Amino acid sequence: MKKVYIINGPAGTGKDTFINICRLFLSGNLNVVTYSAVDEVKQHLKDNENWDGVTKDSYWRLRMYEVKMQMVADNDRPTRYLIESVENTPDDSIVFLHIREPDEIVKLLRLYPDAQTIHMDREGVERFVNPADALTQTIEYNFYLLNNGGLEELAEQVRAFILENVGEGLISGEQLDFGSFQ
Repeated sequence: MKKVYIINGPAGTGKDTFINICRLFLSGNLNVVTYSAVDEVKQHLKDNENWDGVTKDSYWRLRMYEVKMQMVADNDRPTRYLIESVENTPDDSIVFLHIREPDEIVKLLRLYPDAQTIHMDREGVERFVNPADALTQTIEYNFYLLNNGGLEELAEQVRAFILENVGEGLISGEQLDFGSFQ
């Protein structure tokens, strides 16, 4: 049972944290994997433009978008990368795909009609105005999550999401120990 979810939302809203909490809850029962439409873009920027691999300020976010659009024009490389990644993921997996641009999301939804979309938001995070980040709310999503609380509140949202959409018997732990979790 491979399930595909496309996850989107402004920077800093907790998308990776949501996925990591899913991974904790489903540990030992399902693989939880994530791929980003900009994985190859990031590698290109590190190899060719001296990006440090960490900084995601306005300049680098816009640059990621520009390089991604060049790769889209070059035989749709980001989409091909995501398709290959999903196809090579074991069947007992939940696959999260990070995709920003609405047109690129629609492409994947055509290829994976059973895929579902998640939009996360959080009050008070910096809003970037590049074409990728600025348009995250311009399409309709299956799930909208507002992450304005702490880890425990987000964990409850993740738990409810899994119970409703993945399966009740798959959660491996009722109580999570976050320790130094981020």
